[in-house]
Amino acid sequence: MISASLLVQMPLFFLTYLAPSFWMQYPLIVLSTALAGFLWPTLGALMANRVQQHEQGQLAGVNTTLNNLMSVIGPLWAGTFYNVLGHGSPFWTWSIVLLVSWLLMMRVRP
Repeated sequence: MISASLLVQMPLFFLTYLAPSFWMQYPLIVLSTALAGFLWPTLGALMANRVQQHEQGQLAGVNTTLNNLMSVIGPLWAGTFYNVLGHGSPFWTWSIVLLVSWLLMMRVRP
């Protein structure tokens, strides 16, 4: 499920960049958001199954901290790329990040 979600989200973000009209981005973003809805709960369950019961609280704390950190870094990154490289750069650069994430995931897959 994780692999499929990442593989489908990559071209969706790139297609969002290529969309000729602003309104055409909406269906692509809705579909990508729906796929992310499958990704994060699945990752959370996989991580929870990999740690012992007494470490569950620490894992939840680390996940919450990283999520909040990305809520700060993500807009800063996207805004900087938007100003430097143009209006579509957050979409195609995020597509590259998803590809690298998928490749790393395939490397450590059991």
